[in-house]
Amino acid sequence: MLVFDDLTVPRPKSDTARRLFGEYLRHVARHFFALGAASPPLSQVVAFARDRLRSAPGAVFAALRQPTVSVLVRLIDGAATPNATWNKELAALVLLELALAGELPPREIVIDCPSRLCLAGAGRALDLPPGTRLSAGPSGVRFDGRDFDLGIDDAAALDAYHPIESGIVLATVDNNPLAHVEAHPEKAGNRVDLGERGPTEWVGSLCAALGIVRSRFPEMAREIELGVRLVVPVGYSEERHDSASYAEAVGTIYSSLHPDPLIMAEALVHEHSHGKLNALSALAPLLHNPDGAFHSPLRPDPRPLSGVLLAAHALVSIAALHQRLRAAKDPLACTPRAQRRFHEVVEQGRVATQTLIEDARPTPAGAALFGELERWLRAD
Repeated sequence: MLVFDDLTVPRPKSDTARRLFGEYLRHVARHFFALGAASPPLSQVVAFARDRLRSAPGAVFAALRQPTVSVLVRLIDGAATPNATWNKELAALVLLELALAGELPPREIVIDCPSRLCLAGAGRALDLPPGTRLSAGPSGVRFDGRDFDLGIDDAAALDAYHPIESGIVLATVDNNPLAHVEAHPEKAGNRVDLGERGPTEWVGSLCAALGIVRSRFPEMAREIELGVRLVVPVGYSEERHDSASYAEAVGTIYSSLHPDPLIMAEALVHEHSHGKLNALSALAPLLHNPDGAFHSPLRPDPRPLSGVLLAAHALVSIAALHQRLRAAKDPLACTPRAQRRFHEVVEQGRVATQTLIEDARPTPAGAALFGELERWLRAD
């Protein structure tokens, strides 16, 4: 069992995030290879990937690490009944990601494709006519018999992924089937929306936000660079900021654009913190009693204890960012708004953590995390 005592606020030179996301990737791989009993073409692609695991493990794990791939693995694995659309999309994505890495199947595999394929590893999306047939074999990749340029210099390719830095990209397409689902009473899903701002403005804002974290909280910045692959834009507003994550889509965060760089830095820390807990929760339950209806300082509606845990974990991480900024006398922390925000975050973290201490029963996997939150509460 993995035990982490700095999952919330990483220590200098911490390897917690690397170990956690490495184990999560192995978890995704195990569930992907368990899909070998699925119907073709997914079973054929699984068999091909399993074979390449011996000769080209890096290519296989790089494909499975893409959130566009891993979210489908998680959803297919958890589905009560087979979903043919998800199966075909997963088969096509893994086959193409491997082909782009120079790995072609020894025997032809044919897939009836969905209308869009999000090739995050190549930084492109493919918009295809309905009924397009993908075939891949020793001689290459074809769509409806037409050779496909593996350099992605192809008429069907959309420039939909915009590099931010350190392997993180702004994704103006999204294949997460859950993105239209939102349990929050004040939101209605997380559809791609640039908010009438261009990708360049988004990338500049996110670079600045990551730079704030890196300059004052380098341990957290290194974790974000490990754990976040895709940032999906969900609008622009000067009045409020929205962000979200999905348990099945580890590595993808959804964020609106706000003109305040500190708010954007908070969003990266906040949603990365959710990503860590979502990855750990996929490996082992953290609470014996994850359900119920409790007050969360981040939501107007009652939340299960698992939701309160997500809130507490993120709030303590955000408080640590503010503490670093204040200790350095960073100008960003000296504004009246930033000072009010710091005290608000600390109080919200205290409320959420106290609720957990009083009502939650952590499992062995969650005990170290609870210990960290309790130490923060006592030290505050």
